[in-house]
Amino acid sequence: MTLLMRDQENIEKGIEQGIEQGIEQGREQEKTEMIKKLLKKGVLSETEIAEIAGITLDKVKEIKNNI
Repeated sequence: MTLLMRDQENIEKGIEQGIEQGIEQGREQEKTEMIKKLLKKGVLSETEIAEIAGITLDKVKEIKNNI
């Protein structure tokens, strides 16, 4: 394998990792927005929201404090 081929493979891996990271960040942003909406509605408790969203109660409280 030549150096140029190895460099190309590393670049492609870096691009793939960047795309995956961007997708994950987008998902987290969507989840945060959903949690904010649920908190504003006041229908569910913070504990219920944490369970549904699959995050910790502390994270729900952190999001609530940033609304």
